[in-house]
Amino acid sequence: MSLTVRELMKKSGVTLKDVAIESSLSIPIVCNILNDELVDRVKKNAMDIIVARGKENADLAESITV
Repeated sequence: MSLTVRELMKKSGVTLKDVAIESSLSIPIVCNILNDELVDRVKKNAMDIIVARGKENADLAESITV
């Protein structure tokens, strides 16, 4: 598993303020941009759960006799 940018920042002691100053952006904008990688991770996890539950529901439906 590779580290996220935020995890790398934390390990290296780089703050949101450091990045904001270097990028000539505000701290909230830097935070929002970095949150995009969290969005991708959450979307992937949501899809994994949907697929898993879909499989569970399909298995359950097959076991029910009408």
